[in-house]
Amino acid sequence: MSYVETWAEWANRSESSKYSEAIHPSGSNKREWFISGYLSAVDIYALMGLPFEKSIMEYGCGTGRILTHFKNHESYGVDITPQFVNEAKELGLQAFLLEEFDKKVDIVYSSTVFIHLNIERTKEALKYIYDHLKEGGRAYLQIYIFKKIRRGDKFIDVNCLDLPTYQKLIKEVGFNEIKTESHEFEFDWNALYLNKPSIQILEKL
Repeated sequence: MSYVETWAEWANRSESSKYSEAIHPSGSNKREWFISGYLSAVDIYALMGLPFEKSIMEYGCGTGRILTHFKNHESYGVDITPQFVNEAKELGLQAFLLEEFDKKVDIVYSSTVFIHLNIERTKEALKYIYDHLKEGGRAYLQIYIFKKIRRGDKFIDVNCLDLPTYQKLIKEVGFNEIKTESHEFEFDWNALYLNKPSIQILEKL
């Protein structure tokens, strides 16, 4: 899978899951889209303790489900799917395709994105985030770290790292490890709800 593949193209690689409203991050329920985005934004805001003077970027902003709740800040979103970027722009958000964004920000956050990335794409994503952070900037990234690596082979599957691999990747990219949430057990779909809050905090020195 190439790095430029869109969300839809990745979804369509799986015979069991074709691209549809169910996969589209906006879904078909606008109220649920807004409320779920608001709840995620509240959690992220509390974690970051975000001062108003700080600039932020959402890596994998989709259609702006979370980003729309940061309108009062200098906020940006990036994504690989043109359709989603256009929909976010229609909401008045500053959204860009990955290759179009050329600013550096104080803070980057990312939710429910890295679960779709294998190890190679995870490193590419980390490098992109590192390059778009100011010195001293921090990244708050939802990355699953379990006892063993898990490689998803279809869109609705989940990719996980083990702790040594994660620490190797962030060191190669150049990040300083501020906080790591890892699990001493193997990934289990039945325990997925326990791990959604897992946020890794990194700093660009």
